[in-house]
Amino acid sequence: GGIDRSEFETRSLGVVEQHWMCSPSLSLADHMLRGQDLVAWPIFTHSRGSDHYRSVQRWFDADGVRPQRLHGCNSLATMIAMTVAGLGLSVLPHAMLEGELAAGRLMRVATQRPVEAFEFVESYVLQPARLAVNVVAELGREIASRSPVFVAREPALRTRAPRKGR
Repeated sequence: GGIDRSEFETRSLGVVEQHWMCSPSLSLADHMLRGQDLVAWPIFTHSRGSDHYRSVQRWFDADGVRPQRLHGCNSLATMIAMTVAGLGLSVLPHAMLEGELAAGRLMRVATQRPVEAFEFVESYVLQPARLAVNVVAELGREIASRSPVFVAREPALRTRAPRKGR
């Protein structure tokens, strides 16, 4: 998510498709699942308060249930490792994990509702004297545009109007 203040500029880097995933050892392949079916499983997500954490909570809220074991983690690599090990389920970026999916170390969990795609943005202070910030921001957009993980989202520019007197 971006910073909703007038002195910051926020630009989209694109969206990343997310899906519920688990180890094939959990035997969830034969079912179309709802929130009620997943509440008892350990769920790995990013830290409490993050957009990812809130997205997972909203997914369960849509079915009127709360997960019993929602575990926050600061490391995507750790979330993936715990999911591959069969310790629980996670909402993970599909495009980043094609190798694990093809090798059978992970599988997508079929759910009745999709998970929200996440928009990644860059946000930086609008200050004319900060040429380096603009260069780094442009480099970030260029790298994201070449990545198969990010899907461009329009409009690509979301700028707040500067406050009067600044």
